[in-house]
Amino acid sequence: MAIVSTSKPESEAPRGVRTRVLVADDHEIVREGLRMILSEEHETIEVVGEAVDGEEAVRLVERLRPDVVLMDVMMPRLDGIVATERIRATGSTTRVLIFSPHGRTMSASSTPSERARSGT
Repeated sequence: MAIVSTSKPESEAPRGVRTRVLVADDHEIVREGLRMILSEEHETIEVVGEAVDGEEAVRLVERLRPDVVLMDVMMPRLDGIVATERIRATGSTTRVLIFSPHGRTMSASSTPSERARSGT
C-alpha cells in the first residue's frame, strides 16, 4: 500500500484532544480494518464517519468537519485525487491522507495526464 500525504505535518495535539477522522474507501473490509486499527487509539483518535466513494467523502467533510480524511485513491464515481481537490477548493482545513493498495505512488499534485499515464 502506497501512502501519499497532501499536507504538512502539524505539531502534536494537546492532551485530551482527539483527532476526528473520516475514512473513505469503496471496500467495506478496508474501512472496517482502518476503523478497528484507529479505534485502538480511542483516547487520541475518533472515527466520525465513513464514505464509500469520493462524492460521499466530499459531502461528509462538509457536514462532519473532520480533522483528517484517510482517502483511497481509487474509488467509484469520484476518485480520491479529485475528491481531495474538491475538498481543498472549499477552503476546508481538513487534512487529507491519500492511500493506495495498488502499489503505485502518486502525488495529489499530479496532473490528470500524469495520472492517466500511471494508470491511476
